[in-house]
Amino acid sequence: MAPKKAQKTPVAEPVEEKKRKAEETPEEEPAAKKEVKPEDLEPEKDAPADKRPAMTEAVGFNAADTTLNVVPTLGGKLLMSINEGGMQYLIAGARANVGVKA
Repeated sequence: MAPKKAQKTPVAEPVEEKKRKAEETPEEEPAAKKEVKPEDLEPEKDAPADKRPAMTEAVGFNAADTTLNVVPTLGGKLLMSINEGGMQYLIAGARANVGVKA
């Protein structure tokens, strides 16, 4: 096997270092999100008026009405299922204190 010829490596030209996003100064801060009120939304033109009373109680889950692999998180506002040790094969279920009519 013959020896390889030495190749000349091109000399890199000096390149300006790019600023990271954290170092860049923001040109303009995005506008704060406005809270959308129900009155501001465009109503459906063909939707019938809703005559049902508004819901007054908070939606919640009773721990006795959940399966064994359901874990309440975020103060009971979010339910997660356990996925360790074979528990991922079980169906997680919970019953709320309110329902929806079709």
